[in-house]
Amino acid sequence: MSYWSTETLITEIPSQGLITPFNKGQIQRCAYELKMGPEAFITATDGKLKTLLKEGECIIIPPGQFALLLTEEVVKVPLNAIAFISMRFGVKQKGLINVSGFHVDPGFAGRLKFSVYNAGSREITITRGDRIFMIWYSSLDHATKDGYPECDDGQNTISSNDQNLMHGDVASPSQLKKEIDGLKYSHDWNKWLLQIIIALLIAIGVRYYFIEYQTAVKQDDIQHLRSELRKEIVHELRQTVSPQLISEPNQQKQRRNIESQKMSIPQR
Repeated sequence: MSYWSTETLITEIPSQGLITPFNKGQIQRCAYELKMGPEAFITATDGKLKTLLKEGECIIIPPGQFALLLTEEVVKVPLNAIAFISMRFGVKQKGLINVSGFHVDPGFAGRLKFSVYNAGSREITITRGDRIFMIWYSSLDHATKDGYPECDDGQNTISSNDQNLMHGDVASPSQLKKEIDGLKYSHDWNKWLLQIIIALLIAIGVRYYFIEYQTAVKQDDIQHLRSELRKEIVHELRQTVSPQLISEPNQQKQRRNIESQKMSIPQR
């Protein structure tokens, strides 16, 4: 297996019709630079529909989102060769990663579909016609009979099946971070709320203890004080009231007894 040189690419690509349209100026350091084509599908697109691009129009791939990009050129790989694909460093430096594979089978014919992921922290803008893809050709030891099966025009467009495979919400790292921060805030809030509830329960328990027990003790003390006070009052009254007032009822009783004795003595 040997990779094709720049000179071989210049000769073989137009002679075999391997890349259409062909531009010699897009051959750089033994690789052919492919352009962004007319269609793209981005997971964050409103309505989840593919985007059709006119010349000069662009797409924006948000951070943490996938996209399916179609090349401008139609690519063919002969049965005696295999191709390898990647993305230019300038685009990868921004965080755009190719996740669709790195080779093209012998016998393939059609536009290439690059499945990419924005692993960066910023939006990435791509304009139709930007040279962002790369392809290398390499010869096999002989032509193979096990080539890529022929397919319909679905290879030249982003089909509904392609879109269905990429449907669904994709959470970006920044969105996940926000959700994690939200959960952390909620956890901290719940923690503080639990501490407040525990403190309130302790306060209610302490208050209940003093009301039910300490108040009862105080009531007993009050009853004891009232009894002692009553005794003191009675004692003071006994000390201060006139003996005459106390003995007067006794003197009256003695008079009644003397009179009754006189009446009982017989007269002579």
